Amino acid sequence: MTSLDEILAAARKMCEPDEEERRLISKVADTILNRARSVIKEKKVDAEAVLGGSYAKDTWLKGECDIDLFVKFQPDLKMDEFKQIGMDLAKEILKGYETLVRYAEHPYLEGFVDGVRVNIVPCFNVKPRHWISAADRSPYHTEYVKRHLKEELKSEVRLLKKFIKARGVYGAEVKTRGFSGYVCEVLILKYGSFIRTLEAFSNLERGAVINLGEVPADVKLRFQSPIIILDPVDSERNLGAAISEESLATFISSARSFLQNPSLKYFERYDGESFIRLLEPMADNLILLLFAHERRSPDILWGQLHKTSEAIERQMKIRGFEVLRVFEASSEEAEGAILLLLESLTLPKYMVKVGPDVYRKADALRFVQKNLNRSTLIWFSKDGRIVSLQERVERNAVNVLQSLLSNPTELGVAEGLREALKSSTTILTGREALKAVESKGWLRREVQRLVSTKYITFDPD
Repeated sequence: MTSLDEILAAARKMCEPDEEERRLISKVADTILNRARSVIKEKKVDAEAVLGGSYAKDTWLKGECDIDLFVKFQPDLKMDEFKQIGMDLAKEILKGYETLVRYAEHPYLEGFVDGVRVNIVPCFNVKPRHWISAADRSPYHTEYVKRHLKEELKSEVRLLKKFIKARGVYGAEVKTRGFSGYVCEVLILKYGSFIRTLEAFSNLERGAVINLGEVPADVKLRFQSPIIILDPVDSERNLGAAISEESLATFISSARSFLQNPSLKYFERYDGESFIRLLEPMADNLILLLFAHERRSPDILWGQLHKTSEAIERQMKIRGFEVLRVFEASSEEAEGAILLLLESLTLPKYMVKVGPDVYRKADALRFVQKNLNRSTLIWFSKDGRIVSLQERVERNAVNVLQSLLSNPTELGVAEGLREALKSSTTILTGREALKAVESKGWLRREVQRLVSTKYITFDPD
């Protein structure tokens, strides 16, 4: 049996960049930083360029380094000017390279320099807690980690990042709602090692507070989330607010499973090559909604998808369908999908509505008035409650969805997706749904998460 130390040693080799990679990344970082400073000087802009992110903190994973360069503007700059000048400078810095405008709270520019992803992010040069944009904290995060993270702890951060990434819950963006790289660094600063972090989370209680300093007495009054992780550079910010219940549960359970049965597989992504076969037995319980949508900021898009899938799930449950799982996906370019796993696509002919007991006069009269004409049978239960047996108007899940999608506003669909769902949705079931999943790479990758929790979290071997 392989020992824990041997497993961790092998995992470190998977995480640690080699000298050749370090030289390449450093060369690109120096090139971009020098170009940024030259452009700022040439354009006579009152701004400062600094490196940030995992490169600057030396916590990036082997083969996965992005370089974040922050351009810090004076806080008296108006937001419109900030966005325009920031983007103009970014384009000049990355002139001659392949680029793409990305959107968070405000636009930033992504480019590729010698195969390395570079992000040019505008922010304001403000004092802590005087934030104007969401990116303003990032340079402070970088400086904090560089000051406090000892050299020997960088390897522990990499182990934690690799572990969480392989579990599919790495990243605080709306799509994943998981653990950011900065959260991983804060956790290692708190617990001192990868293993001690897993031990802490394996025993985590709901509402636990994680702080690198003294915990404020009113912290649970200010923040309500399953886990509270205070930002060491801004105690008014809860880093745990971005982590969903599902992502937290995945990490907690994975930590317990690893500690009970350590394996290198926990640091490897589940390949999912045969995951479709796991769906085949339940093909008759699947419904896939495929639709076209316009391109937009990923965080905005995934927020709309989450809201829409929750609305569909809620309305299907109201109509009597048992929704076992609902899942959203997108190419982030022009196509989206929502996959539902139902207990059955067809409901029984009859349904039972149980009303109040006869001693609640007003409620009983109201129930009878509302349901008498709809009832095939009506009777009293052994505990004196009024029971109505009614024939369902619609029993087929596809027909119900078609009806709901004809009025997406009433359905509760996110405003940005209403027209897309109403005008372009194709509904597929069974084998046709599986064929569509197999034929679309973006959909296949997302649906893999639907069926792979058992193997990702509990049984990677």
